[in-house]
Amino acid sequence: MKHRLVEDLGKATNRCFTTPNPLIKQGGDLKKSPFWLATSCFRRGLGVVKRQLFDTTQLTRWLRHNAVFFSAALLVWIVALGVRAQSIQPLPNPEILNDPARRWVVKFAPLSLFDPDNTIQFGIERLFGQHNAVQFEGGYGFQGMNLWQSSQNTRYSHKEVWRSRVEWRYYLNKTDRPIGRYIAVEGFYKQVNVRESGTLGVGCTTGPCQYYQLFTTPLQKFVWGGHVKYGRQFPLIRDNNRLLADIYLGLGFRVRQIERFQEPNNQFYYGPGNFTLFDAFSPTPYALISVAYGAKIGYAF
Repeated sequence: MKHRLVEDLGKATNRCFTTPNPLIKQGGDLKKSPFWLATSCFRRGLGVVKRQLFDTTQLTRWLRHNAVFFSAALLVWIVALGVRAQSIQPLPNPEILNDPARRWVVKFAPLSLFDPDNTIQFGIERLFGQHNAVQFEGGYGFQGMNLWQSSQNTRYSHKEVWRSRVEWRYYLNKTDRPIGRYIAVEGFYKQVNVRESGTLGVGCTTGPCQYYQLFTTPLQKFVWGGHVKYGRQFPLIRDNNRLLADIYLGLGFRVRQIERFQEPNNQFYYGPGNFTLFDAFSPTPYALISVAYGAKIGYAF
């Protein structure tokens, strides 16, 4: 099934690159916009996956083996959204621009599904006045939905992730709806709960250990910090100002703390060592530079 799926995906990708876009025409030659090309390829790929994979277990297994491909595809889609955003002009209808009922936006963050600590994440934004807005986000994830294969899965089990963000944003142009370029300051918090498995050496005081036994203890990771961001929120479809896209890029800091409920009082305990870049639960003695980037899909009401 895997080889057939790859073959069908290749055919779908070839068709999306060779099929002309009927909406854009310049000098008699049909050309493709980046947004149309990315959307077309994504829709054709989903169609192939839907036909070939019929149950959740097979779909999750396939996504795990292709997590890098999907992450790259989403990043390309973000770039395509940015290119499209530059060409979108504000709608001239004053009744739409001044509609006070469209100051709320409910959002979904698709990239959070592909984070190593992935979550299903939603948010809501409220516009106050003509410049200021406040946004809240929350997400939850568990080990069964994680798409990343890792050799640490045997060391850390029963994974559970909680994530939240609070953001204040300032729209650079006066607006009666949450659309346009903005700068923002956010604070975020993430908590990851797991059970860590280590090894205890028993009877090792007088020579070689008599035997080893598995030791399991609850482990928590707390991450908090902040970012300063620049972004743009715009209609995803020109004739529908309710369906919005929000893209952003920012820089800040993050602090990570590790807490173990039961620290083994045994010198022959084989557990985590010093800080490493490859261990998500290694202790971090100082704050780290953090980069924030992403895209959200929203609906205004």
